[in-house]
Amino acid sequence: MKLGKNVRIKLQKAALTATGLIFGIMMTATPILWDNESTITGALNQQSTIIQRDQNVDYTAEDLEYYKSDFKSIKELVYNGFQVQEKEQAEGTVLLKNDNDALPLAKGSKVSVFGVTGAVPFYGASGSGGINTSEAVGWYDAFRGMAHSDPDNPKELVQGEELMELNESLVANYEAWTDGEQGSGWGASFNPDYPEYYPSSSVSSVNIGDVPWDVVEESSGYDSIASYGDAAIYIIKRTGGEGYDLPATSGRNSQYGNQNNQYVSENDGTYGDYLQLSPTEISVLEGLQELKDAGTIDKIVLILNMASTIQLDFLAEDTYDIDACLWTGSVGEVGTVAVAKLLTGEYNFSGGASSTLWADNLLNPVNNNFMDQNYFFTYSDAYDGAHYYNEANVALTSQYQSSFTTYTVYQEGMYLGYRYTETRYYDYVTQYNDKVGNFNYGDVVAYPFGYGLSYTTFEFSDFDATDEGDHYNVSVTVTNTGDYAGKVPVQIYVAKPYTDDAVERGLQVPAVELVQFGKTAELKPAGQEGDSQTVTIEVDKSLFASYDANMAKTYITLDGDYYLIAAQSAHEAVNNLLAAQGNTPENTDGRMDAAGNADLTKRFSFNFDDRTYSVTDGENAYPITNRFDFADINKYEGRGDNSVEYYSREDWASVPMLERKADGTLVKHNAELSMTQQMVQDMRDQMDAGKVIVEDDVAYPTYDAENGLVLLDLMNEDGTVRGYDDPLWDDLLDQLSWDDTVELLSNGRHKTVAIGSVGKPSTGDENGPNGFNQTYAVAANGSAYSGPTNPYAERAGGFDGDKTDENGNPILINGNPHDEIDIEFLGKDTTEVQFNYFVDGVGGHEFMYDLGFDASEGFHEYGFRWAEDHITWFVDNEPVYRIDAAANRPMPSTAGRILMNYWTGTSNLDGWMGNYKGGGENGPEYKWVSTSAQTDWVDPSKPEPPKDITIPSTGTTAIDLSKAVIGGDAVYTKKVEDGKLNVTYSGVDNATYQIVSIGGYGDDLNKNNVIAFKIANNGTKDVVMRADVAAPKVGDNVTCNLYATQDGVVVSTDTTYGGSTFTLAADKTAQIIVEYDTSRKPTELKLLFDSAYGTATGCSGDVTVSDLLLFTYGELPEVPETPEDPEDPEAPANAPTFVDMEDVTLQGSVVENDGPYTATKAESNDAFDVTYTDMTANYQNVELQGLASVAQQNNVFTAKIRNNGTAQVAVRVNIQRAAGAGDENAKTLACNLSATQDGVAARTDTEWGGSFFTVDPGKTIVIAVVYDNAKTQNTIQFMVDSHNGGTHSGNITIGAMAFYGSAYEGEITLPELPAYSGDPVTSPEGGDEEEEGALINFNTQHEYVITPAGIATDEVNITYTNVMNNYHNISGVVNAEDVAGNNTFTFTVTNNGEKPVEFRIDLMNDAENVATAVSGVDAKWENGGSQYFRIEAGETKTISVTFSEAFGTVMLYIDSTIWEQTPTTVYSGDITLKDFKFTNVA
Repeated sequence: MKLGKNVRIKLQKAALTATGLIFGIMMTATPILWDNESTITGALNQQSTIIQRDQNVDYTAEDLEYYKSDFKSIKELVYNGFQVQEKEQAEGTVLLKNDNDALPLAKGSKVSVFGVTGAVPFYGASGSGGINTSEAVGWYDAFRGMAHSDPDNPKELVQGEELMELNESLVANYEAWTDGEQGSGWGASFNPDYPEYYPSSSVSSVNIGDVPWDVVEESSGYDSIASYGDAAIYIIKRTGGEGYDLPATSGRNSQYGNQNNQYVSENDGTYGDYLQLSPTEISVLEGLQELKDAGTIDKIVLILNMASTIQLDFLAEDTYDIDACLWTGSVGEVGTVAVAKLLTGEYNFSGGASSTLWADNLLNPVNNNFMDQNYFFTYSDAYDGAHYYNEANVALTSQYQSSFTTYTVYQEGMYLGYRYTETRYYDYVTQYNDKVGNFNYGDVVAYPFGYGLSYTTFEFSDFDATDEGDHYNVSVTVTNTGDYAGKVPVQIYVAKPYTDDAVERGLQVPAVELVQFGKTAELKPAGQEGDSQTVTIEVDKSLFASYDANMAKTYITLDGDYYLIAAQSAHEAVNNLLAAQGNTPENTDGRMDAAGNADLTKRFSFNFDDRTYSVTDGENAYPITNRFDFADINKYEGRGDNSVEYYSREDWASVPMLERKADGTLVKHNAELSMTQQMVQDMRDQMDAGKVIVEDDVAYPTYDAENGLVLLDLMNEDGTVRGYDDPLWDDLLDQLSWDDTVELLSNGRHKTVAIGSVGKPSTGDENGPNGFNQTYAVAANGSAYSGPTNPYAERAGGFDGDKTDENGNPILINGNPHDEIDIEFLGKDTTEVQFNYFVDGVGGHEFMYDLGFDASEGFHEYGFRWAEDHITWFVDNEPVYRIDAAANRPMPSTAGRILMNYWTGTSNLDGWMGNYKGGGENGPEYKWVSTSAQTDWVDPSKPEPPKDITIPSTGTTAIDLSKAVIGGDAVYTKKVEDGKLNVTYSGVDNATYQIVSIGGYGDDLNKNNVIAFKIANNGTKDVVMRADVAAPKVGDNVTCNLYATQDGVVVSTDTTYGGSTFTLAADKTAQIIVEYDTSRKPTELKLLFDSAYGTATGCSGDVTVSDLLLFTYGELPEVPETPEDPEDPEAPANAPTFVDMEDVTLQGSVVENDGPYTATKAESNDAFDVTYTDMTANYQNVELQGLASVAQQNNVFTAKIRNNGTAQVAVRVNIQRAAGAGDENAKTLACNLSATQDGVAARTDTEWGGSFFTVDPGKTIVIAVVYDNAKTQNTIQFMVDSHNGGTHSGNITIGAMAFYGSAYEGEITLPELPAYSGDPVTSPEGGDEEEEGALINFNTQHEYVITPAGIATDEVNITYTNVMNNYHNISGVVNAEDVAGNNTFTFTVTNNGEKPVEFRIDLMNDAENVATAVSGVDAKWENGGSQYFRIEAGETKTISVTFSEAFGTVMLYIDSTIWEQTPTTVYSGDITLKDFKFTNVA
C-alpha cells in the first residue's frame, strides 16, 4: 500500500454477536498475524480468501463466493470425506487369494484376530502419508461394525450392524502387549515390558515385531480360540514413509540396520530382509496351521496391512495352508471399515495390484542397489575424506560424511517391476537372442502387476480400437459370468516394436506398458439385466512414443508395428501379445505359461517420427530434450574412472542378480563407484544458492516485474481458471520477488503462505490421506524442511534489523518496519469501533468511536484514508476521526497488506474484549472491499454516468482501408475490396491472442482521440471481438483504450492489460466507438476475433470492417510538436529514403566478429558485397545497424540483390525489431508482413520470421518487404545460404536500398548496382547435368488409391477420400542410379480436383529427410527438411526439390498435414504426378 490510498470495507450484520471476539481490519506489516493466519483462520472455520470485484456493480443480490464448496458445512464436508475414504479403500483393496471360496465370511462369524497390527494398525506413514489417528477406526472396532456413520456428528464412532463377533479375550491380550509408553513408531505406543513386540522403523531402530506363538499359547485368549474358530484373521504390516524409507535390512540394535544382511533376532526378517517374514511371524502362521489341521479353526485369512509388499513365495506355494489373503495398503482413518465390509460380502473386491508382488526378492533387480539410507546431513557441511568444508563444526561433518560418499545408481533403468518381469518373460518365450537365459516366471513373481480377484468372474470380448487423429478410442465389452455383482478394472497396455533401430539408439523398450485404465460400473450377476457393459477408454498417441536420450534426445516413435491390448493384469497382457504373434504354450516348448487371447489385441503401424512429440503442448511449444545428462554417471564429466552397466534386453545377464552365501550373507553386485573431488565440489555447489543462480548460460528468472496482476486476474469470467500455458501466468510469476519465492517454497508443510505482491491468500493444503482433521502445528512455521538451516533462506532477508519489542524480539519482517492502521470491533460492545495505528511496532493510539448503531445488525461502510501527514477514518462515507502527524507522532510509511482477521479472546484480554464463551454461529460477512489511490473520498458504489460520445457530422478523418497497412497473424485471411476489410478464419482458439492489425495512419491517430468503425458479422455464429488502439509496448500493456461503446451501449474496457470487448451477433452490423489516450502515441488498431478471453476452441468466422473514422472528443492532451524534417520539404508524403552505407554499420556474423561472412561496403556507399565459403544451415547473418529511425518512419523496405557466383543463392531478409520485456521465449523478432521478388509474391514466415528469395547465377532481383512499423525496428538481417540446408559458397551484392510508406503512389526507380570486380565463386555442388525419364514405383497406402500401383512409372494418378490431419502418406521407391550424382528432383503436379491441395514432400534416406529446399511454388519449411506447398484447383506446377545426399524414397503427405486445421476436417482430391527427373544443378 502506498501513501494516499483509501481503504473501505462493508460489513454485514451477524458479524460480531459473541462477547470475547475481536474483528479487525488493518493495514499491517506485522509478522504475528501473517505467520499464523492459516492456523487462526482454520481453527475458526473461516475463509482467508479476499474477494475482489468491480466497484461499479451492485452485488447486493449476488453470491460473492469464488470457490464453491459442494458442502453446506464443515460437518457435511468431514462426513463426506469419510465416505470417500471408505469407497477408495473398498475399490482399492486387492484380493490375492481366495481358495475354496473362503470369503466372504458370513456376517456374525466368530473370529479370532492375531497380530499386534490388529491393535496398532498401519494407518499411514510419515510426512505426506502421516495420519491424525484421533478419529481413526481401528481393526477391532471395524470388525465389530463401528463407523463414522452419523452425518450430524461425523467424528462420533457409532455402533452399526455387527459384522463379526470377536474373541475379546485375545483382543485384550494384544491391547495389553501394545499399551504403554510412547513408542518409536508413528503415533502409537508399546508396553515397555515387551518392546520387541512393537513394529517400528526408523533410522535408529528397525524392528518387524510381533508376539511369538509360544507367548500367544500361554495367554488367556488362546483358550477361547475354539469358540471363535470360524476364521483366524492374521494382520501383519511393514512401515515406511517420507524421511523413513523402507530399510533394506532390519536389526534392532544396529543404528542403520543390519549392514551384513544377516539374521540378528526373532524380530528381524528372514536373513535380515525387512521384506520377508520374520521368525516370529512364521511361528504364528505355523501355529495357525496346526490349529486348522486340528479343526480348531476353519480357515486362515491373512491381511497385508502395508503400503509396500513382502516376499510372497509362502503364499504362492501354499506353505502355511492360508485360505485367503488381501492387500490393503495403509488404511487411513476409515479404511478398516471398508475392509470389514469386504470380508463379510457387503462390498465386492475390485482392486488390482499396483506393483509386482515378488516370489523371491533376490530375483528383483532393484534390490541390487537397495540400501539403507542415512538421513542426517547438512546442506553446507561436507567431508570428502580429507577436508572439512566447515572447520568450525568438524564433529558434525565427520559424523554425517556418509551422506556425501553414497551415490545410488539405478542399474535396472526402466526395468522396474512388471517392465522387467514381463519383458524378460517375453524375451524368454520368443528366444529373442542367445543371451536370454532361463527364466521361470513362477519362481520370480507371486502375483503380477494389475492382478486382483473378485467374488465373481468376468469375460472380456468385442475388443476394438479406432483411430481418432491424436488418440485411439479403445473399447471392450465386459460381462459378469459369476454369481455376485461386481466391478472390474479394464487395463489397456501398449506394445512397442523393439527393432534394430531401437538397439542402435540404446533404447530400452519394455514388452508391454500400461497406458490407460478404467473400471466398469457394478455389473449384475450373470444372466440378469445389467450384467454387461462396453467400456470405452481414450488412449493418447503420445503414449506410443519412447524417449531417445542418446541420438534424437527427445521423444520419438519407432518405425514398426504397435499393439493395443486389453487385459486384467500385465502378465495376461503379454500372453495376449504373444498369442497375437502366433505363440502358444505348445509351439514354445512350454516356455509360455498360459494361452493368450489374440482377440484382445489390435495392431497398428507407425513411421519413424522425431518431431510430433518433441515439443510441449500449449500456445508456447517448448522443445523437449535432455537437461540432466550429468545424472547418468556414464555421461557425468566428473566421473573419473567410474562407469556403470545397465540392464539391457541385449544381455540380461550383463548385471548379475543378488545371491546369498551358505551362511546367509547377502552378496550384492551393485555398481561400486569411487568418490571424485569433482563430485564432492559439485554436490556442495548444488546447495549453494549463490552458485546455483549465477551459473553461466542459465536464464535467470525475472523478479519484481511491475505487471499489475493479482491472482484473481487468472480467473475467467465463468469462474474457471486460465490454463497454465496462458502467458499471464508467466507475467504473474515475474512479479514475485526473491523473498516471495523463498517464502513460498520454504514454508509449505500442509499449507501455502500468502503472497501479498500478487494478492495470493494463504491456504491449508492437506496432502496424502491426512483428511480434514489434521491438527495444525506451528513448529518450524510449517516448514517443508525441518532439518539444518536451508542456505537458500539466507537470501530471504528475514529479521535483519536492530529494532525489538519489549521482550527483545525483532519487529522487522523481510527487513520492513511494523507499521499498521486498524479498524477494530470488540465483541463486548458492537455499538463502538476502535481506531488505532502503529509506527515501527509502537501503537498506543487507540480511539473508541460511538457508532450510534449496532454494527452486528446490518451492513455499514468503514474505511480510512492514509495520507503522508494524517489518517482519517470514515463510517458510512462520513469522516469521523482524524489524527495528524506531529514531531512526536509520526505517521505509518511502510507498504503493507490489507488483512481481515477474526480472533477469539484469551484470559489476559478479557478486560479489553470480554470473555469468550464459544459456541454459536459467529463471524463477519463482507459485502465488498475496496482500495484506491484517490486523494478525495469517492463512493465507488456510484458509477460515473456514461460519456456522450457520438460521431460528429463534421471534423472527422476517414481512413482509406485500401491504403492502410494490413497485417497480423496468418490464422486470419485478410482482403480489402471497395474500401472494406474482410476477415475470414477457422480453427481459432480463445486466449491465443491472434490479431489483425490496421496501421499506416499513426499521425491521424495522434491528432484525434476517438476511432469509430462498423463491423458486420457475416457468419452464423456470434463473434467475440477485442479492439485495441495500440501503442509501442510498455510492460505488458500496448493498449491506449479508455472507453468504448457498441451501438451506444458501454462495453467492458480493460485499461490495465488492454482492449475493449464486443460481442457481434450473427448476421448483424454494429457501430463501434473507442476513446483512446493519445499521450501514449498510438500507431495502429488491433482487432482480435475469437482469440482473446475465454475457453472456446476451433472458432470460425467471417467479418467485414468498414467506415473507419477518427475524430476528437473533449480536449486533447498537449503533445510537443515534432519538428519538420528540414530535408527535402517538397518531397511527397512517404517518399523513398535511400540508404547511404556511410551511415550503416555491418555487424552480425561477419569476419570482424569471428563470423563466416566477409562483408565489404562499395566505394560509392550505395551497396555492399557478401562473400562466403562452405556455409551450412546455421542461421548466420549480416546485420545492417543504424537504420532504426528511418525504418520506424516507413513500412516498406526495397533493395536489389545480384548473384555474382556460379550457383543459385537463397537469401532470407528479416526486418528486425529490438527485443523487449516478454521476448525471452519469442519465436522471432522479425516484423515482416509480406514480400515480393520482381513484383511476384514471395514467401514470408510471420511465425518464425523473415521473407525468402532466390537469386540465380549472374541475375539481379528486386525485392520489397512490407513490415510492421508499430514496433521499434533495430536492424535489417540478411541470411545468405545459411537457412536452407546443404553446403554453399558464393558472392552477392546488395544495394539500391530504400525505405518508403505503402501509401506512397509515385514510381520508385532503384539505381543500378556497382560492377562486381572479383572472380565468380563456385559452389561446392558442381555443374548442370541432367538425366531424363526417371521412373518411380508408388504403392497404394492408407486412404490413397494409386494408378498404376506397384510398378515403376513416369506418371501416376492419386485419388483419395476421407483423408484427415493424421500424417498418412504414400511412398515411392526411386532408382538409386537415377539419384546418384545429382542434387535436384523435379516433377510436374496437376490438381484435377475442385479444391486446393496441400502437399508435404520428404526425400527419405532410411529415417532421415534429406530434402533441403523447394522452388516453383511458395513453400513452407519445417525442421527436418519437410517442405509444404499448395496447388490450387485446376493448377499445374513444376516443382524442384533440392537434396543434400542420396535417398531411396519419395514420401508424399497429401492433405494430411494441413496447418491451422482441426483434425476432424475430411479431405478428398484427385492429382496427377509426372515427368520425374533428376539433375545436378549448380
